[in-house]
Amino acid sequence: MQLTTVQLVSIVITLVLTILPGIYAGRKIKSADYALGGRSAGIGMVAGSIIGTIVGGAATIGTAQLGFQLGLTAWWFTLGSGIGFIIMGLFYARPLRNSGLMTISEFLVVNFGKKAGPIASLSATAGIFFSIVASMLTSIHLIVGLFHVSLVAAASIIIVIVAALVFFGGINSSGMAGIFKILLVFATVFVGGILSYNDLGGLTGIRESFPAFPWLSLFGKGIEDSLFSLFSMVIGVISTQTYVQALFSAKDSATAAA
Repeated sequence: MQLTTVQLVSIVITLVLTILPGIYAGRKIKSADYALGGRSAGIGMVAGSIIGTIVGGAATIGTAQLGFQLGLTAWWFTLGSGIGFIIMGLFYARPLRNSGLMTISEFLVVNFGKKAGPIASLSATAGIFFSIVASMLTSIHLIVGLFHVSLVAAASIIIVIVAALVFFGGINSSGMAGIFKILLVFATVFVGGILSYNDLGGLTGIRESFPAFPWLSLFGKGIEDSLFSLFSMVIGVISTQTYVQALFSAKDSATAAA
């Protein structure tokens, strides 16, 4: 794949628009509560922080690949995460924010004793590690394919960009990046979806091109595998430090729930 000048310029503009607003937002935080943005985040920033994490390589390239191979069953990633966030908003957001804590480990220690702390910390760290690896795998291969660099160089580029967001902006940087990311993803997906729908000949063409099973079935991978995907996403959302940290950063419990 060879990139045109327009494509290269678009990539640079996208990266700049993703990083700079986050750095600007993060530099306004003067308190020591840097990881939570001073607990002043509104609904947009909380949602942006969550979106900036959940909408990664697995949510875009991974689900697109699965959709291409098996069809509608790729939707379980979105359904599972969406259901997980609904549960979190209804039942967990307010008590988590009202606790005044910073991490899941602290919350578990307060409610279940000190022995829960090391176990929770190790589990949370392992979960974040695997999540990062899953997200980086897709972006690494995308960079390799676009720029024809080595795997090590591609991984290094990603590490530098992520470190810049973390170092200069904290969670506010993540929130701003998430807001911009979802606008960009929605625009490109809807435009691409409309073009694809028309090229396929609408619903009639889709039915003629793709058999109802597996492409038009939520259980194209099998019922057991599909339900496993659903429950793993729900549990992952509820128990991941990154999403809970976004709730902790909200200015109040109502904002966290919303």
